[in-house]
Amino acid sequence: MAVKASASPIAWPTPKEAAQSYATLIAPLALLVVADRQLVTLFVKAGIKFPSALAGMAVIFTGLCTLAAVDQGKADRIVDFFRPALDFIERWLSLFYVPSLVMLPLAGLPSFLETTKILGILVAGFFLSVGITGKAVLAARSVMGTEYAPTDIPESRPAPGMGYIQVWGGVTAAAFALFVVVGGAQMPAARGSFAQLSSSLFLLGSTVLGYLGGLKLPADIKKVLHPILVTSLGALLGNLALSVVSGAPFLGVLGSYKMGLAFTGAGDVLMGMLGSVILSFAFQMYARRGLILRHAGEMIGACLASALFGMFSTAALGRLLGLKPSLVLALVPRSITVALALPIGDMLGASAYSAITASSVVLTGLVGANFILQAVDAFGFKDPITRGIACASASHGLGTAALVSKERDALPYCAIAYGLTGILAATLASMPPIQVALAALAGAPM
Repeated sequence: MAVKASASPIAWPTPKEAAQSYATLIAPLALLVVADRQLVTLFVKAGIKFPSALAGMAVIFTGLCTLAAVDQGKADRIVDFFRPALDFIERWLSLFYVPSLVMLPLAGLPSFLETTKILGILVAGFFLSVGITGKAVLAARSVMGTEYAPTDIPESRPAPGMGYIQVWGGVTAAAFALFVVVGGAQMPAARGSFAQLSSSLFLLGSTVLGYLGGLKLPADIKKVLHPILVTSLGALLGNLALSVVSGAPFLGVLGSYKMGLAFTGAGDVLMGMLGSVILSFAFQMYARRGLILRHAGEMIGACLASALFGMFSTAALGRLLGLKPSLVLALVPRSITVALALPIGDMLGASAYSAITASSVVLTGLVGANFILQAVDAFGFKDPITRGIACASASHGLGTAALVSKERDALPYCAIAYGLTGILAATLASMPPIQVALAALAGAPM
């Protein structure tokens, strides 16, 4: 009997349709954002270092499952209410990860030798993680005695239409003109001033245009030039344009992209959505609760093995290659989605290298996007469960996108493993004994 996955293709509406849907989008999206902000405030006041959004996700998932057991109709209505926000987040998900990569020039780039070592760790770590995770799936299946059952697979999502590029192109051009004419081309600009507001809107538009352009690239070019890199290039070109017209140093302008103040710079707007992304994982897990229950042993066992192996092997490889401990700890969450990798880096004391953490995640994903099919074939993994979990646990969303473009039946398992590996890794990283062990292995006892 087939196990049905409730995932559905999230097609891009036309800009006109998107504008008309704002009435149903604003309320649920605002609730997710406000809930995330309130959780952050609550955890800070309570001195809790565990990622607040992750706790919120667990509460939402548990609440939905409990309500469904009592009244399935009410649970479905809640999910339907949040559906527009969930679709919005899924369409624009990759865009929210870009600011940390854009800010990399301000982080202090590693030396050429350090960069070479980091790339070696990321490539070797990816292939090792694929192998370990896949073998863990097969071992857990042997113990649990479960068998693969086909699932209902959604169709591929098309790229956004040219209407989005036209709309955002107009917004970006208008913001740039306002910055030059009315804002006086002043950079850096005082927070809250017209110059700052128009420059932030221009940089946001530049980033979005890069994302939309990257999605429109032919598939063959995407294998070499991933849309996330195109998005980052768009943002950097926007910062360069402001630097040229204002005469301010490029790095000074780049500092205004993400100022660390809620919804101030373009990067702050985008990264301000990461907590909501984590909360949205609860709905994805709820939609696939049947698959989670059926294959719980394989999924939890394999994702736990992947999370532990990924973190500890990275720490060991970094120390073996002689990288400084703080840099090693920044690389530890290399195979976890950025939304959870950054909190993990903070818990391990590597917050000063957050751009390195984000970049290592993106680069790991790019390795997966280019080599995941060869990797799972080389290890002899045959069924969609093993291939999907190994892929998502080793290379998160970017590797997943490459696999499911060829093997759509692996999508449900990728989706679950994508979130579950990050959740388990963040939970482990919040435990003091794990933090001490990782720091000691990296050469920096806490």
